[in-house]
Amino acid sequence: MVLCRDEQLGMLSSFADQYTPHPSSCFGASSTSSAPSSTSSPGCPGSSTSSLLNHNACAATQEAIRAMRKEHLIPQYKAFLAEVSSHLLHCQYPCTDPMSPVVQRVTQCVERMGTLVKQVVLINPGLLRQLLSVNLETMQPATAQEGHWDGVVESLQLTAEQRADIVAVFELYRGALEKVRSREVKGREGQRAVRRAGEGEG
Repeated sequence: MVLCRDEQLGMLSSFADQYTPHPSSCFGASSTSSAPSSTSSPGCPGSSTSSLLNHNACAATQEAIRAMRKEHLIPQYKAFLAEVSSHLLHCQYPCTDPMSPVVQRVTQCVERMGTLVKQVVLINPGLLRQLLSVNLETMQPATAQEGHWDGVVESLQLTAEQRADIVAVFELYRGALEKVRSREVKGREGQRAVRRAGEGEG
């Protein structure tokens, strides 16, 4: 749980650095494609790398995720499910041995997709809201049935302590995210002011 918290705060911090540029911060892959793939490397939050090339690649990834649409992300998610399912078919129940090659491959798949989803949450939250209101099979608007998420939480079989930890981490995350969004708004306002000043001089 602590590692999850630190990872989230690292990503939040690197997102904020877009408005106070620092070459050592980035999200996820260094791909410059318009639709980052879930097979990209996990990224470099907290990295000591200081090359301009690395910083530019990270900035390009952020812009690509900001421009991502559901037509880009849903196929990747379906491919992720298919890949994990294919691995699990070859795993002896219970499939929990961390030394098992199958478990390791599934873990890698989950980590890659998890990193991409976290990037989307931070950089393109509107896309996530769209996905929560659409049927991923039919691509038509749909809402989860009443009690759906209660069932999901129940299936995790969390203890009271785990539930309390998750709530605490979420509150910490939400507070940090609000600060990042506030800095983002101020950064954009500053950019608009500079453009207006430039247009006035012209």
